[in-house]
Amino acid sequence: MMKRSVLFLLAAFLVLSSVVCLTGCAKRSSATTLKEKVVAMIDCDVAQDTEGAYALLYPGVMDFETYRTTAEQIYEYFPVTAGYTCQMQAWNATNTIGAHAAKTYEGRYKVEFDEKTFYILVTWRSDKNGSGFTGFQILNEADWLASQK
Repeated sequence: MMKRSVLFLLAAFLVLSSVVCLTGCAKRSSATTLKEKVVAMIDCDVAQDTEGAYALLYPGVMDFETYRTTAEQIYEYFPVTAGYTCQMQAWNATNTIGAHAAKTYEGRYKVEFDEKTFYILVTWRSDKNGSGFTGFQILNEADWLASQK
């Protein structure tokens, strides 16, 4: 009898461990996917590929002409060059259920190039209407430090 109890507890522990492991792996995968999207957007900024960057936005966030004007401001404020580094500093995922089911991923990244440091705060949304960035805020180091006070 004791042997069966121990085996049952061991089996339950293994099942629970597997669930935790799979959940953790899924979260890591989502974090990696978000970073890949952030890097894709930064690569568009390096190439000044306005159309490519616009394609990474969530459908309907803004029209293309508005984004074109915004992109020019981004290129001036964030003169990123090839060879930059991008380090994830924070990441979070939220799932909404019901009629408006969606997955939302948020992240903070530190980007360095040419002895400059920038911080990027992003929100990526995925739902039945599509997926893309709903937020992509870029702050130079001085602006980032000021926002933390």
